[in-house]
Amino acid sequence: MLILAAHTASSTLGIAVTKNKNIVAEEILHPGREHLENISGAIERILERSGHKLTDFDGLGVTIGPGSFSGVRVGLSVFKGLAMALNVKIVGVSTLEILAWQAVESGCVAAPLIDAGRGDFYTGVFKKLEEVIQVIEAPQLLNKEKIPGVVSRIEAGEMVLCGRPELLDAILQGTTISGVPVTTPSPGVCGILAENSLERGEPHDVHGLVPLYIRKSDAEDKNRNK
Repeated sequence: MLILAAHTASSTLGIAVTKNKNIVAEEILHPGREHLENISGAIERILERSGHKLTDFDGLGVTIGPGSFSGVRVGLSVFKGLAMALNVKIVGVSTLEILAWQAVESGCVAAPLIDAGRGDFYTGVFKKLEEVIQVIEAPQLLNKEKIPGVVSRIEAGEMVLCGRPELLDAILQGTTISGVPVTTPSPGVCGILAENSLERGEPHDVHGLVPLYIRKSDAEDKNRNK
């Protein structure tokens, strides 16, 4: 199965082509570049590198968040448009599931962390199996005041913590625990997880596919306060 996938929920923009659960080609742009302005060019380059055209693909994978609100919207808009234009199936994949898949071996449990700002973190608990990520605890917003509880669970051997190195250092400072650093969510892993879902017959409805924000945006908070 040939999959075109994108990760747009972080400061890095990533596009990948996967085939039969192997990464054929992957491009990750450095932070600081605008996703909206660069996603079309990144798709064109990855198609050229992989030797494929858009009509070759059996399905699409795209991250739904959590992460950058604007980045998630860019990826979803472009890939939902492609899904409808090409008449192919699409799967939305959580950034947290991608990080968990990258961090641990099959059979292990991971709690990925993403900086949500304001002293908060996006997290969840996931078990990596051979063909699927099992959700142990659903994606959630965790306040820094609850970090000691997370640390105690890691010490008890319930799970491992993964995420950007500087985030792990800040949380695990003063402990003897070491987390699993994952600097950049892989668009290739997004493609692999999307393919797994399609093989199980679990595509998403292109019209019903929505972002996984977890927390309201600043604009929504301002409107609510008004």
